[in-house]
Amino acid sequence: MLIPCLSSRGCVMWVDIDEDILNRVGPDERLVIEESAGRNRELYEAIFENRAYAVLFIDPLSHKFIDCNQMAIDILKAETKSHVKNMLPSSISPEFQPDGRKSEEKQHEMIQLAMEKGLHVFDWMIVQTDGKEIWIEVVLMKIKLHKKDLLLVNWKDINYKKEEEIIIRREVEQKTIELKLANEKLSKMAFYDPLTNIPNRRYFEEHLEIILPQAERDNKGIALFYIDLDGFKKINDSVGHKAGDKVLEAISCRFSRNLRVNDFIARIGGDEFCMAIYNYKSIGELESIAGRLVRECCLPVHAGEKDVRVSLSIGIALFPEHGSNFDDLLSMADSAMYEAKKDRTCSYVFASPGKQ
Repeated sequence: MLIPCLSSRGCVMWVDIDEDILNRVGPDERLVIEESAGRNRELYEAIFENRAYAVLFIDPLSHKFIDCNQMAIDILKAETKSHVKNMLPSSISPEFQPDGRKSEEKQHEMIQLAMEKGLHVFDWMIVQTDGKEIWIEVVLMKIKLHKKDLLLVNWKDINYKKEEEIIIRREVEQKTIELKLANEKLSKMAFYDPLTNIPNRRYFEEHLEIILPQAERDNKGIALFYIDLDGFKKINDSVGHKAGDKVLEAISCRFSRNLRVNDFIARIGGDEFCMAIYNYKSIGELESIAGRLVRECCLPVHAGEKDVRVSLSIGIALFPEHGSNFDDLLSMADSAMYEAKKDRTCSYVFASPGKQ
């Protein structure tokens, strides 16, 4: 005979009295034991039904619920125990748990872990009878009842906690996005020209510091184009600075259109631009690029109420022939650009070490 007893800590304990022992006692003693068992069973049922949290039992072989108290029914918003008894946990759960795993598959794993460890605690999502999905904390405890292994199940409604976590997570995600956008804006302000939206001198210098060692290691050539817009001050004086800004925007777009995939352009001053031409094949290829830039920029640019034309002076320095670092290459290209301004027979000039 199995007698439920209440421990000093308020826990229900089951005492199994062998039938042989009952047969050895007198009828009066047996009656006392049976009455005690009845009273304790009533006490157990009262405790079971009036717990402040949901209590259920699972058969670890079939994985089905075999009993539950009223609190479990209330959490599910069900009317009777029939909604739970003889049902699988996955039957009162969504098809997939929030981690993407199927409820049917995951329930087997959770039960197996509880049977192996004796105790297993985890979060789970169930579906109330009105269709609402809520979070519960599940405690599975392995017990013996009538010499049979069972799982004692406790449910705790933690939906409010999960909803708060979701709200906090969304707020963190939103702040992360805002911070990322702010960092991108600061980065653009630090490395891009605000008028033309192309890289500035700082970005160009850092880019050269990266690609020069790569080019040396890979035995590749780099050409640095130093480009100046001829007579740009006259354009500003004749059509105004706002129209002059339009010219700079249009010219930078034309430059960008003529870049190859690995090439790099930057605005390094008022009307001065630099290009890094990576892994060029020959001097003839560089001359072709320079000639194309000159022709593109000679086309009229609509500025204010006028169409203006822009000519270029380009100085070209080669790595490693004319310098091994950014400063040396820039200085050589700058000198070559001024040579191009003096000699109007050609719009571009290659650097010569003796003329620096």
